[in-house]
Amino acid sequence: MWSIESLTSLAAKPIGRELEDAAKAFSRPSFLQVFKRAEAERDRLFSRFTDEPEHELRRADDKVDRASRLLRTALRKRLRAGELIATGIKVPASLLSPRQVIGPELWRVLEPDFDDSSARGAGLTVVDVLVCEPHELEAHVCRVASEDTGEAAASPVGICNSNYTTVRLSEGEFLLGPVQASVIRELHQASLTPDPWRTGRAVLDAAGSNSKGIRDVFQRHTDPSWRLLIEEKRARYRLRVSLKVLEAAEPN
Repeated sequence: MWSIESLTSLAAKPIGRELEDAAKAFSRPSFLQVFKRAEAERDRLFSRFTDEPEHELRRADDKVDRASRLLRTALRKRLRAGELIATGIKVPASLLSPRQVIGPELWRVLEPDFDDSSARGAGLTVVDVLVCEPHELEAHVCRVASEDTGEAAASPVGICNSNYTTVRLSEGEFLLGPVQASVIRELHQASLTPDPWRTGRAVLDAAGSNSKGIRDVFQRHTDPSWRLLIEEKRARYRLRVSLKVLEAAEPN
């Protein structure tokens, strides 16, 4: 499962919905219909408060609570499965605290508080939790990165996890083995220097590979093509994308 790594640039430009809104926005239509019907029935009864027995009002409230729990449980399951992505600010926070991704595995121990859109558990407290779909976060990170760096909108931006085993571009996702990930790491580190070009042999040696060339290492990556990631020129290589390595929140 894709895991994002650092969202420092998004601290002032967050994206997503608070937990309560997300539970409704990302629910199954059938679950949402049950909730809306229960809510409408409760509102109808409360509008005629003096005419309805107290037990009927309590029953209507209970139906809304059950329907709400159904929505909330479904949201938590989708967060655990990685179908939805949540970000938040880890406590204790400072003025420079970055917004971080809450990894799917953490939702097995975190207890969401839907009232204030926070989550707590396993020694970790995260506030201002926002939920969105993975593709929304990817597009937003790329857009913010382009704005912050002044890059043209057409300039490709990739997102990867800390060990470089998963890289996402707008064209698709790369799931990389250890050697392939090491090649991307070496090229990413090179991209941060004045001269991003490296010989294939130097990159492969640093990655601990005995392969004859870069193309041999990535020969199975044809859809999407590895050439979307790596540019080749006269037996020298560099990253074709501006790679953003993002950080996941961890327990204290």
